[in-house]
Amino acid sequence: MARITLGTIISDISGSIGGTTFSRNRSGLIAKSKLPGKKTLTAKQQISRQDDAYLISLWNSLTFTEKMNWKTYADINTKTNRYGQVKTLTGFNWFISVTAALLYMEQEFSPDTPVGTVPAFLPALYCVVAEEGIVVGWAEPIDSDLVDLYIYSTPPIKGTANFVNGAYRKQPRFTDDYENFFNITADWESTHGLSWPGNVDINNININVQIFAINKANGLTGQAVTSVRAFP
Repeated sequence: MARITLGTIISDISGSIGGTTFSRNRSGLIAKSKLPGKKTLTAKQQISRQDDAYLISLWNSLTFTEKMNWKTYADINTKTNRYGQVKTLTGFNWFISVTAALLYMEQEFSPDTPVGTVPAFLPALYCVVAEEGIVVGWAEPIDSDLVDLYIYSTPPIKGTANFVNGAYRKQPRFTDDYENFFNITADWESTHGLSWPGNVDINNININVQIFAINKANGLTGQAVTSVRAFP
């Protein structure tokens, strides 16, 4: 707790700023820090933290030379994020990104830096929604022998969504044919805890789908393509 002495510029203060609450008593102004409450993690958050811990343990298993190789890789390579922004990563961040993709594709992790390039741009993505289900597809076929997919979707929302507001959720890996059109309804239901269209109000809402391509040969991830399907 701290006592505040006011000057000529600020004559009074009350309320909360940045986790600190200001109030007044006989002694003058008092500042109190609000202690954060205990946060209970959901089952998915617990699994995510376990996955993060495993990835970190793999990084810690690398030799000094292997870690330096990843640092060198990071020094000469940039990564384009999901917003199309070019970012500079650390060797650790590159390792986590590539290794997470390899494990997602059920491949063995490699201590070596990736060889090759990110996947080519995916073609335009379409989302077709009807009472029968949610189907996504490409403007032209893709080669499933070369790329795997990260698929993210939103529950029914008003307007569009981005990763900042947290509406997107990553769906389970899609292992059926996805070279043309493919149905994501079952995975969408399990991801968002909804049944389609049973308990979904399909009037005046959107469902957003965002997909990233993963190079199966090296675990590098390309830029995303997004489709927003608005119900009439």
